[in-house]
This record gives sequence, structure tokens and C-alpha cells, in this order.
Amino acid sequence: MSEGVSKKSRYEIIAILREEFRVKSKLDFSFNDLSWQSDLRKVDSSSFYIDLPPSFQPSLSENDDVCFQIHSKLGRIEFATAQINTEHNSPDNVFRFAIPESINILQRRSSPRLKTRESYQFCCSGRYKNGVTFKHTLNDVSDGGCSFISTQSQLKFMRKDNVLENVEMSFGEYGSVMTNLKIISVTELHSEKSYEEADFRISCMFQHKSDDYKHYIENVIVKLIIDNKIKNKIFLV
Repeated sequence: MSEGVSKKSRYEIIAILREEFRVKSKLDFSFNDLSWQSDLRKVDSSSFYIDLPPSFQPSLSENDDVCFQIHSKLGRIEFATAQINTEHNSPDNVFRFAIPESINILQRRSSPRLKTRESYQFCCSGRYKNGVTFKHTLNDVSDGGCSFISTQSQLKFMRKDNVLENVEMSFGEYGSVMTNLKIISVTELHSEKSYEEADFRISCMFQHKSDDYKHYIENVIVKLIIDNKIKNKIFLV
């Protein structure tokens, strides 16, 4: 099963297309129930160009939407856009298309454990059973669970197999969701400074209240995977 995200920022779309051109990703396009494979020839600020295969016969007008799929390391990139006139000095076997208004990036569900950057400020918060509130910055997250760092003084609430109930998982711009966290393991993190209070990594498994909550977390993870892949690349516009 595939999950995906939509990108509508023109800057980001151009950057993604330029990266796919740079790495020579394969491109499929279809029109009138027929499909062909081609390559990106060029990407500029208003359009992109593809080589036309010898088998391509249909004549396109500027109002005809053509469907595209790019086989990318990000996933499968899908979009539709229309042809625009090529320059007079362009080769006959090159077609020019407008930069699409939006693209969809689809990829198969997977459950990698993603390290969360400090800039994300993802956290979990709630109350222990004695009523004391807590808030922990997430150390990593997957669609199955997460981990966070706890201090020695908080460890009495963090026993293996304990369940933290009604925990709010906050994912910044990606939203938030309520779930239960079952503690799977408690691992001491060694510090070279003996005078500091020991820290512990608390690894947890999500115990979702319903399938809706489960699907929400899965979609957040897919968006994170795709956005991390994009941010880890260098785009020139």
C-alpha cells in the first residue's frame, strides 16, 4: 500500500524536478490511454523539457493535460500538466511542458526509526498516574513507537511494561494526536561527566485508541521521510 504527500510550492517543485534531472531519473508520461518512457532534457523556472520517443505519434495542443510519473528515490512522483510552445530553435524531438501547480510523492509504507532534529521540537506530554505532569522531547519516532530522554529523578514512573495513558504526541507543523505509550525498554546513557545526573532513553510502543489514530501517525511518518529526503539534498534554482 502506498502513502504520499502533495507539494504545491513552486520553488520546491522546481527544485525537485531539477534534482530528478540531475540524477537522470526515468520518466513515464501518458495521453489518451497510451504511455511512453522518456528522460528529462532540461528544467528552467517556468517549464521542463522531455525527449520524445520515436514511437510517439499523437499531436498535443496547449490545452491537453499529460500525466507524468517520475521514478525517484523519493518515491513515485505523479503530476499532470500541459504542453507549451517550444522555442523556434528547439529540436523537433523535444517537447516543453509547464511546471505543474502541484505534485504528489508516493512511497510504500515502511517503519524506519527517524532521529528527530532539535529544530522539529517534537514532544510527548501528559500526566503520570499520580497526577504529576510531564513533557519530553522526542529522540526518535517510527510508525510503531518512539523514544525520549528521561532523568534519574523521573525514572520511578518509567518502568518496563508500564503504560503512559492519554499522551499527546506533538509533531509541530505536522499536527498532534493522542495515544497511549507502552514502555518497552529503559536504557541508561553513559556520560563522561560523573557529577551529572544520569539520563535514560525510554523506548515506547504506540497503543492507539483507534485505527484513525494509527493511520494519522503513519501518515506523519511518511511525510517526515519524504521531507527529510528533500531537505538532505542540495537544490539549485
